[in-house]
Amino acid sequence: MNILISACLLGENCKYDGGNNLNEPLLNLLKWHSLYPVCPEMMGGLSVPRVPSERKGDRVLNKEGEDVTAQYIKGADLALKTAKENNCYIAILKARSPSCGKGVIYDGSFNRTTVFRDGVTAELLFKNGIEVYTEEEIDKIEERLSMRETTLCHIERDKEVLMLYRNRKKNDYNEGKWIGVGGKLEKGETPEECLKREVLEETDLKLLNFRKCGVVVFKQNDYSEIMHVYKSNEFFGKLKADSDEGELRWVEKENLQTLPMWEGDKIFIDIMESTDRFFKVELIYDGDNLIDHKVEISEEN
Repeated sequence: MNILISACLLGENCKYDGGNNLNEPLLNLLKWHSLYPVCPEMMGGLSVPRVPSERKGDRVLNKEGEDVTAQYIKGADLALKTAKENNCYIAILKARSPSCGKGVIYDGSFNRTTVFRDGVTAELLFKNGIEVYTEEEIDKIEERLSMRETTLCHIERDKEVLMLYRNRKKNDYNEGKWIGVGGKLEKGETPEECLKREVLEETDLKLLNFRKCGVVVFKQNDYSEIMHVYKSNEFFGKLKADSDEGELRWVEKENLQTLPMWEGDKIFIDIMESTDRFFKVELIYDGDNLIDHKVEISEEN
């Protein structure tokens, strides 16, 4: 897997004080993956060493009061570009950094007080469909890297969505439920490559364009899966008359919630229809029963 990572975690001396945040346990976990290091602060034009900075409101200020927001935005843009160019859909960044922090960062007072928000780069990456973790979430990272990965696409036509009623495949855990089109990533495949292949195989439709809407983590007893969720309204071809897995049908959007489907699917479908912002939904099942869920939605632009 290709992973974007804060360069300081790899031992590069790019911290504000000229040091690094080398994390050996994290590197041991990632040794079989391809890592793409970034330091958004340096990429944005800041030097090493440099005056420490913190994010305050919509700005990033250093301890001397200088506004360095432009450099942080530039660095975030270049980090996103690096991720896209190298097919990185996971990023592991330095906790609490005004650039890389996820969930919690320092509040701009320079007295180590924290606030619940993301750094500039972490925020931009998540908005653009990249999963963000910090080095302090090593257990979550290990779990994430072990998950089965799948794709799901809502193919739209006017006010309709193409759905698949799963009723033909033997030993199908989706049997009797309506789902979107998609399937499991093959070895070496990116989610986008999987999406296009699965849609063509299942429907005979070729996607011309699509947008990643979010990711859904599905946990059911000892099983876990992460599903990359997309929308598309640009495609060509004639819809397959029959599918080996079930019945393909165009369904009115207003009727989606009435179909027999996983309870958690109704949650992320509602999000998909109500916002264009990127989301992450975690669904926890006991058998077929949804017992808990968590939702993260990216900040508005």
